[in-house]
Amino acid sequence: MRISTSQLYSQGAEAISRNQSDLFANQQRIASGRRMLTPSDDPVASAEAVVVGQSKARIERYGTNLIIAAESLGLNDGILADISDTLIELRTLAINGGAGSLSDADRGSLATDLEGRLQQLVGLANSRGADGGYLFGGFAVGTQPFALVGGSYAYQGDQGQRALTVADGRDLPVSENGEALFNAVS
Repeated sequence: MRISTSQLYSQGAEAISRNQSDLFANQQRIASGRRMLTPSDDPVASAEAVVVGQSKARIERYGTNLIIAAESLGLNDGILADISDTLIELRTLAINGGAGSLSDADRGSLATDLEGRLQQLVGLANSRGADGGYLFGGFAVGTQPFALVGGSYAYQGDQGQRALTVADGRDLPVSENGEALFNAVS
C-alpha cells in the first residue's frame, strides 16, 4: 500500500494537534491542581465525587442541626428553670397565705401577688424561640399554647414533639409539647 505525501503530512498534523490538545489539558490540570476537569475525564471518579459532595453537604447540615438543637435545648432549659423558680415562689406564697394572723388586706395582697405569678407562669409557658415560634406548642408553633378559655387556661397546641436529624438515623428532640410538660400530672 502506498502512502501519498499529503496523507503523511495530514497524519503528522493530526498527531501534532492531538498532542497539543493533550498538553493543554495537562497544563490546565496542573494549574488548577485537579486531576479531573470535566466528568468525561474519569466518569467513575466523577460519580464518586458527587457522592462525596452529597455526604459532605449532609454532614454540614447535621452540624448546623446540632448547633440549632443545642441553642433550642438551652433556651428550653432556661425557661423551665424560670418556671421551677416561679412554682417555688407560688408554693411559698400559698403557705404564707395559710397563716391565721393575716388580715383580709394581707390576703388580698397575697391574692394579687399570686395572680401576678400565675400570669408569669402562663407567659413562660407561652415563650417563643429565636425563630418566633412557640416553644411548647408541639408542631403548632404558630398557635399560642396556653390561652384563657372560659375562665381557666387551656392547652391549644398539639401533641407533637419537634426533632432535628443530627446523624444518619438519629433524630434529637428539641421541644416538648405543653400538654405533656405542664398538664400531664401523674
